[in-house]
This record gives sequence, structure tokens and C-alpha cells, in this order.
Amino acid sequence: MKNIFLIILLQYSINGFAQYPIHEKPFEDVYANYPHILDSVSNTEYVYDDSAILVCTIEWIDTSQFHRRVTHYFGNGNKSDEYVEKNHEYCDTLRRWTRSGLLAYMEINSDTGFLSIDFWNETGTIFQWGTYSHYSDISGSYIIRDSTTFDIYESERCNTRCFVPTGTWFMFHENGVLESEGKYLPQAFTVKYPIVDSAGIAVVVKKTGFDEIILSGILCITFLKDGAWNYYSENGEKIREEYYKGGLLKSTTHF
Repeated sequence: MKNIFLIILLQYSINGFAQYPIHEKPFEDVYANYPHILDSVSNTEYVYDDSAILVCTIEWIDTSQFHRRVTHYFGNGNKSDEYVEKNHEYCDTLRRWTRSGLLAYMEINSDTGFLSIDFWNETGTIFQWGTYSHYSDISGSYIIRDSTTFDIYESERCNTRCFVPTGTWFMFHENGVLESEGKYLPQAFTVKYPIVDSAGIAVVVKKTGFDEIILSGILCITFLKDGAWNYYSENGEKIREEYYKGGLLKSTTHF
């Protein structure tokens, strides 16, 4: 295995790693050479692949402001995602679905950021929701060291408009009952994890010290918890409270 870092964008949650909200529109370059058929009455473009299967529709609301509604489709005809953009920026609501038609993700955009809602793929119930706000930081970086895991977190510098979690975030069990709630530091961090090759599969291993040299590993972008975090069982009983300061766990109380 080559000694390189795999760059993976991740967000830390209590259930493990989940996708970091890149807040980018799906790539449309792949459709550039596909046939575009314009319905002048509805001002909508229909895009078909080489097999004459509908892959995308583009409804032009106002061409002067690049205001349009874009919908992509799976091969089975179900929607895969739909969003509205104006002047090349998200506006209104973005939705993504699973191939079977269950809502997988939704975000409601505003001038200051967006409300992010993830859903359980198996049940379609809400997995987590919270707010991301615009953030721009051109100051110098700082480092947080976790002596329990030997993780070193370095603040991620943002020269343009980025997004960070603000306010209280809520996670839910598959049955819809609240699982945890709490806040994050309003800052993104990078952290490196060593990996080893196990039967052709990259496996993350525990660090043994701060001075460990990581020759092969994963570079992640993550968010760190802050303040009080409460955790609940599947029947709604409070089972644990954790307190974080400066991104590090300081105390845990079990009930």
C-alpha cells in the first residue's frame, strides 16, 4: 500500500463518521454532451443519457439571474436530488433521496447558512438535524491535543465562505426517539489517523503517542463537541451526560 494520505471529508457524530456537508451541487459536467431538449412552454430542459433515459431536468425560472430548479434522476426513474439555485448559490430547499424513493437528506437554505436534516435510510425517520452558518476565518491556526486518544486537532483555516455547526444539534434513534443533543465548537478541524493494510482493506488503528509519525493514514475534517451533551435510551430515558471544554471531554455522568 502506498504511503499517502487519503483525503476524506468527514463530520464526527456520536454514531461514528458521517459525511461532511460540502454544500456543493452535484457535478453536471457529465451531462454536458448528452442531448438537451428544451420545452419552450415550460422553459424546461430535459437531459437524456446515451440510452435515452431521463437523467436531469432544468427548469429555468429567470435566466438573467441564473435562477433555476435542477432535478436529477436514478435509472429507475426516481428522483435522486432536487435543488434551486440563484446566481450560482443554493436557495430554497435541497432534497436527496435513496434509489428506493426514501428521503435521505434535506437542507433549507437562507442568507446566513442552512438547516441540515439527515434521515435513516432504512426507515426514512430523522437521524439528525442542526444548523450550519457561514464562517470565514483568515487568522492563524491553533492546535488541540487529546491526551486520551493522542489525536491532534488543528483548526482548519477558511479563506472564503465556509460552513460550521451552530446552535444545538439533535440526533435520533431509528424509532424516532431523541438519542443525543448538544453543541459543537464553531470551527472545523483537521486530524490524522494512521491506517494499516489488512487483507487489502485499509483499517484505522489507535495511536500510541503524540510523537508517532504517521506515514500512511487518513486526513479528516471534523467538528469537536462543546459544553454539555445529553444522551438518551431508545425509550427516552436520560442515561448519560458528558461535558466538553475546548473540544475535549472533561467529565461524564451516568444515570
